[in-house]
Amino acid sequence: MNVLTSDINYQLATLYASKVAGVKSEYVELGNEFYLGDTDNRLVFPNVDHYAEKAMEWSSRIKRIPPFSTTKIAALGSESDVESQPGRRRLWLNRLLETINGNTDIEAITLHPYFKAKFAANENQACPIIAGIPIPEADVRSAFANIIRDSRELVNDEIAQIANTGRETWITEFNLFDTKHAVHGTWFHGLFTSSMLLTYLEGSNVTKILPHTMSGDGIFSGIYSNGTGLNFGLNAGGFLGPGYCTSPIPTTDAWELTALGNAVALITTAANGASEVRNVDFPTAEHYRWTLP
Repeated sequence: MNVLTSDINYQLATLYASKVAGVKSEYVELGNEFYLGDTDNRLVFPNVDHYAEKAMEWSSRIKRIPPFSTTKIAALGSESDVESQPGRRRLWLNRLLETINGNTDIEAITLHPYFKAKFAANENQACPIIAGIPIPEADVRSAFANIIRDSRELVNDEIAQIANTGRETWITEFNLFDTKHAVHGTWFHGLFTSSMLLTYLEGSNVTKILPHTMSGDGIFSGIYSNGTGLNFGLNAGGFLGPGYCTSPIPTTDAWELTALGNAVALITTAANGASEVRNVDFPTAEHYRWTLP
């Protein structure tokens, strides 16, 4: 729901309209990433207390209307250990949970984790998708060790903190986000995000995991929306900087799965209808063991 530039009455009307249209309004997320320092975010929510108060007010209004009394409502949280970010973001989750303590209308907290590849080398100057250049094995090992470690820290810190309040965690966005290495859209990207997803399932209160985004180009999407999904120079407005991946080939087919889409689809197909997840160990199988840095 738009809690930034709209009002509660207008947003309630949208819920009614969706219900009339036959759309189930079972879950509501109150806003998006207001912990970022955008001007509008700061004007409406100078600090997290202002957001928390509005979230409690809106959730109460929604829950008191019979058609939406069973709708689950989530307030937005944030990772608290992003050292490069200002205090607004780092302190957001702690203060939010303190302010809404005792509130029963807000049943979940959302998180949007994004991580870099963290390769051993600082920059990959080529575009592996176009040039067919393999990613060095040392970089792959380093990247996967780091993403599993970072994702598990999220599970043991923020996700556990949310669980201690009796609330669900909804990961309504997650992905690789790396503007220094041209690896978006590759199989590395698909396996990287799959590692994130599988690790987040270790959180007992994680009930929703949605990669960002459904359709578009190969940078973030699970489904290509056109024939130039890997042409980052054309589609992404310089996501990787000038000169990266500007060739029109290789082409993609609209509505085919990206590397991310193919990798995540295997997990979602296996998990469809499941009520719980458990670790499975194959002690006699040959496998790699990577030492976490």
